[in-house]
Amino acid sequence: MIGPTGWLVEEQSSGLCLGVTGDFGYPANSLVESLRCADQALVHANHGEQILSRDESIHPNSRARLLSRHGHLSNAQAQALALVAELAELAELAGGGRLKGVLLGHLDRRWTSRARTIAEVVAGLVEAGRP
Repeated sequence: MIGPTGWLVEEQSSGLCLGVTGDFGYPANSLVESLRCADQALVHANHGEQILSRDESIHPNSRARLLSRHGHLSNAQAQALALVAELAELAELAGGGRLKGVLLGHLDRRWTSRARTIAEVVAGLVEAGRP
């Protein structure tokens, strides 16, 4: 199996950089650290774990893969990365990373919605004291 992958895409004239995550089932430290080099990051937030776990229309092997370390990030895991971005912004003020924000993508309509994903991510940030 291939481990977590991501890309940094830099626009040469402005130096602005976008970090893009591939499909990966956990927020690997190396990938999180790489995203801190970007100005913005596009992070997959594929599913709500409870909804996916209860969906009987998906084959159990597919469900297990999606929920594994080689699957897709859940909304909760994307929230963790969004919190990393918020903390990175504080680090930049102290001379650390560049990351200013996280864009959420690759939402699967069967197991989440824009509203649900945003609500889960914002709730996690608020809980962590980052409105």
